[in-house]
Amino acid sequence: MSQSKEIAYKGHILTATPVVDRLMYAVTIAVRGPSGVRRSSGILGEFPSEIDAVRYAFAYGIAAIDDRRPPSNWQQTPAKHSDMRASA
Repeated sequence: MSQSKEIAYKGHILTATPVVDRLMYAVTIAVRGPSGVRRSSGILGEFPSEIDAVRYAFAYGIAAIDDRRPPSNWQQTPAKHSDMRASA
């Protein structure tokens, strides 16, 4: 498994977690808000490289923070976009 990557955006901490899946990379994103509430996605899709997966996950998380639509479908095999779920 690859290491999780973190960035900060507008007081939120975004954590992208890529994993190798049959020569492709799958990725999830978790967003922890300033209040400590954490929202997580399911698998966002399959990507040809770890960096592509992480970039997409961060773009997805930033769109959620900004209350925008998630990025358009990825070139490879994106999973269905599900709402990020809040967890304590």
